[in-house]
Amino acid sequence: MLFINIVQLISSYKLKKDKQRLEKTVMERTHEINEKNIVLEQQKEEITVQRDLILESNEELQQQKEEIMTQRDLIEEKNR
Repeated sequence: MLFINIVQLISSYKLKKDKQRLEKTVMERTHEINEKNIVLEQQKEEITVQRDLILESNEELQQQKEEIMTQRDLIEEKNR
């Protein structure tokens, strides 16, 4: 009977230590994931800003193109 109790105590102690180790690992990985998520959010924001700038620039270029085409058409009309 004493032997069984000792085995149970040892097993219980081992389980407790394993649980603590696992909890520590989970906490560390959760922290790593949270840090990576912060970096990803920052990158996403930077990409969004860059996209908006590109869209704005593209719109300006499109307007310039239209103005140039209009001027070209006017010049062609005058030369006829």
